[in-house]
Amino acid sequence: QGFFYAQPIPADAYEALEAGSGKEAEMIALSTVETLDNNAFWDPKSMDTLIFNSYVGGACIFEYQDGKVEVLRVNQKYAQALGGDMMTMEDALSMVWAEHMDEENRQIMLSCIERAMQTQDEENCEVMIGRLPGKPGFAHMHCSLRVIARTDTQQLVYCTVDNMTAQWQAEEKLRETAEQLQIIMENISGGVTAVYLENDIPQFLFANDRYCALLGYTKEQFFAEVSAVHDLILPEDRAAVVEQTIQASVDRLPRTCVYRAKRRDGSVIWLESNISVTTFPDIKETVQLTVTNDITAQQETIEEIGETSEQLRFLNEISRELLREGDLHEAINELLQKILDYFDGSRAYVFELDWAAQIGKNTYEVCAEGISSEMDKLQTVTFETMKPWIDAFEHQNHVQIEDVEALGEERAAERRLLLAQNIHAVTAVALQREGRLIGFIGVDDPKRKQAHVDRLEALGDYMAVVFMRRDIGRVD
Repeated sequence: QGFFYAQPIPADAYEALEAGSGKEAEMIALSTVETLDNNAFWDPKSMDTLIFNSYVGGACIFEYQDGKVEVLRVNQKYAQALGGDMMTMEDALSMVWAEHMDEENRQIMLSCIERAMQTQDEENCEVMIGRLPGKPGFAHMHCSLRVIARTDTQQLVYCTVDNMTAQWQAEEKLRETAEQLQIIMENISGGVTAVYLENDIPQFLFANDRYCALLGYTKEQFFAEVSAVHDLILPEDRAAVVEQTIQASVDRLPRTCVYRAKRRDGSVIWLESNISVTTFPDIKETVQLTVTNDITAQQETIEEIGETSEQLRFLNEISRELLREGDLHEAINELLQKILDYFDGSRAYVFELDWAAQIGKNTYEVCAEGISSEMDKLQTVTFETMKPWIDAFEHQNHVQIEDVEALGEERAAERRLLLAQNIHAVTAVALQREGRLIGFIGVDDPKRKQAHVDRLEALGDYMAVVFMRRDIGRVD
């Protein structure tokens, strides 16, 4: 039967063959789909048959009954799709699909046929077929099915077949490569990202857990909360980093960026990002692969060394100026001006303590441009108001208040006095003579160099020497 379907002959020739078969004729009425002319489809000279045999891919017609498939008709491309040059059309006709599939793939195919029967529309599936002539392993086939005729117990199904093995193997290799890359990226000690630029804004293809952790996020939090990663970079560093990333995509040369970023908890971290440029399949833009590391500790060490060197230069300069200056009052004012410039404050001043009267007096003061003097108002500040400072100077030679408004109620008088002068932060260094506190140097609202004010305690020693010379009337 399959032979006659595969090699159509005219109806009169078939009737002649059938008449001599000696078998009783059995009438089976196939009900064809509306768009199919049953007689034309089986006529070897019809347009339907011409189209079937000329289909650019593999095609077959099979009968489905009681869970079994019998292939009735195939084209040449069908044989090539299954077995290449090793399979003839006769081999393809005699091939029993179920014998070349494992149970899982048989069920996939049968389920697809059942769906086609129910929907009366095209259904698709992908199955693995093995043990094909001259082909070790399994072939990956894409099948499209449609019922074209039916009886009460039988279904005639039109099926196209595409051998997707090469594509599937390529995709599988790509998946394996991607998985290996993922493992590598997840195990690099730093944070790893892959981004491309869209309107100069980084679009993430990948970020490992370590990158998100550097910035204080889980991966889920990072992608849910961070819309533009450049927004995490501190404004003073952002423009340089944006320029570097744009330029890297243009010239495709590696880049290293050092910058500060804000973590999820608001803290600031120093990061070093090493950028390499590559291409990814299906992405027309260049891709930037970046390895980012936390260099906060190293950067703080560098800054600390630089700050220490600057402080030493500052102290050396102060000592030379004091030794050269003959007018002690002028020397004190020049020293205060240098202190004001160094800390970038609003005022620098000296308070001297009168232990007998239990008051402090503002005896010297220099002010930044546009800042009014407060010295005349500060000639009788009581020890009671100054008690927190005096107590602090007994234990250390400096006082630092970073936020005046945050002072507790136990220091309310001190807070009111400072806020009345529009002072919001203070740094002060003690003046000692023979182990006794005689006053202090203060700077209001310092904007810089507060981290290691304890290293500038020598300023108090220099100023104490000047006061001693002033008090005993010595010039040298």
